[in-house]
Amino acid sequence: MAKVLKSWLGKWSKEHQPHPELQQKLKVLAVIDEITQNICQSLDFEFTFSQVVPKLKELVPFDYLFLFSRSNKEDLLELESCFGEKFGSPLDKGYQIKLDSAVLAEVIRNKKPHLELDYKSADKGSSFDSLTTQLKIRSFLVVPLADSGPVQAILILGSQKGHSYTEKELEILEPIVHHLAMARKNAHLFAGLKLAYENLKNTQEATKQIDQLKVMKEVTSTVVHDFNNILATVLGRTQILQMKVEQLTVAEKEKLQKSLKVIEKAVADGGQLLSKLSQLYKSRPELKELDLQEVILDAVQITKSQWPDTLNSKQIEFESDDEPDQTDKILGDGAQLKVAFSDLILFAVNYIPHRAKLILHLGQDSKQIRVNFKSADKINKFTAPEKVPPELRNCEAILSKHKGILNLQAGEEPGNLVSILFPKPPSAPLLPKETSAPAGSTASFQILLFEEQQSLGDILQEYLHFLGFRVRKFQNSKLALEIFNSDKFDLVFTDVGRAGMFGWNFIEQVKKIKPKVPVVIIAAKGISLNNSELEKQGIYGVVYKPLDFPSIKQTVNSILGKTKATFKTC
Repeated sequence: MAKVLKSWLGKWSKEHQPHPELQQKLKVLAVIDEITQNICQSLDFEFTFSQVVPKLKELVPFDYLFLFSRSNKEDLLELESCFGEKFGSPLDKGYQIKLDSAVLAEVIRNKKPHLELDYKSADKGSSFDSLTTQLKIRSFLVVPLADSGPVQAILILGSQKGHSYTEKELEILEPIVHHLAMARKNAHLFAGLKLAYENLKNTQEATKQIDQLKVMKEVTSTVVHDFNNILATVLGRTQILQMKVEQLTVAEKEKLQKSLKVIEKAVADGGQLLSKLSQLYKSRPELKELDLQEVILDAVQITKSQWPDTLNSKQIEFESDDEPDQTDKILGDGAQLKVAFSDLILFAVNYIPHRAKLILHLGQDSKQIRVNFKSADKINKFTAPEKVPPELRNCEAILSKHKGILNLQAGEEPGNLVSILFPKPPSAPLLPKETSAPAGSTASFQILLFEEQQSLGDILQEYLHFLGFRVRKFQNSKLALEIFNSDKFDLVFTDVGRAGMFGWNFIEQVKKIKPKVPVVIIAAKGISLNNSELEKQGIYGVVYKPLDFPSIKQTVNSILGKTKATFKTC
């Protein structure tokens, strides 16, 4: 509209040659309309104001223009925008002046503009007086930006000449300032709405992430449960095979036992990895007491099975300086440490002569346990790297978590390649001794086994048979409860996984039928269980998957061998 009006006025002025005063009024009207259009086109007040100021200067000339807003503090005004060609150094946005000027205070209080023709510093000593004196302002207009509420901002136009403004300029500013006040209010409302939308969007995104984490947790739980059952089946069959090798020759027996041990250890490591996976949503993983000698020997076997071509020409021997009564116990994660030692073995064999012997030496003193990797033959070309090489960075990180120190300096001892130092625990707890079988024949005891997965149930049933117990195995919960109600049982084994009648509900029904019969639950590693709460429910033990047969034997013997059983986990 502003362009159309301006074009029409131009044509009309040429044709009719209006009086100069009328022509000036028509020009002012066109500029005001153009300013109004600029104000209405954007909700970005800072941008809008920067577009309005040049047009405003066409109507009301100024040397300086300031827009001050009311601060959160009642006695301060804060600069939003300023314009002026004569600024030596423009004021920064956020510049504040105290509301100690009578002129400014009156404008804000009465919501009426103020015209100063020749400023005489009536507010001498005030912040506003200091500003006008510094900029040599002699005449100015102060106009409030307000709607029906309190004044939120003031517009100040200043000139270095006296008597620069009249009531006419105030009349011109009145409609413009009104539109600016509305635009500023709308911009603030829009900014608040935008912020609320961003907060809502962030909240929705966070909620979405929480939902995704819940789904991931459910998927993880399902994977852990199913893979644990697979590992339990492999491990169970391996352990049962180990029990049946007595009929083989000595050589065959040793070879088979050795292979089965590797499988058993690999499954155990897989179980630890599953445990760590299930711990993703918990505060910290559980560390276990480890025999460092066993960890090193397992790492040797795993490395040989994984890298046969690399190690087929190398001999690896283990030696220890420990006394018979000494143990090399540390607290840690067995699976991770085996990975670290495997990396070190592969690193060390690259520096020993062809067909030479790599010796893993274990020793200790009162404060630390030392593991040395050294060659039995002289090493000519080994130079210790200044930094840990890339292939050992993961190893170093694992050792660091276990408070181990990796030393790649060859040292004074000939043939020495790598050494690791572990701090000795102050007092390593002893592992519980195996409980003896209950007095009398185990065949006098009958166990009810409820396991939905057939392969896992078959393995556990076969092992309990091997121990001499009578076992009734069920996959159907209703049938299991019917038989449990009609027959005599001394112990109940049940999986608390994803059964048709969920495991906890099955236990509840068992306790309603025969409350005094002890229950042992089968659970995945990493599941959170409160032992004292379980014991109150008549649950006297927990068997973790993959199954550990010696611990199962200990738990069953403990429960059936005592009148009042002590809670056991395995």
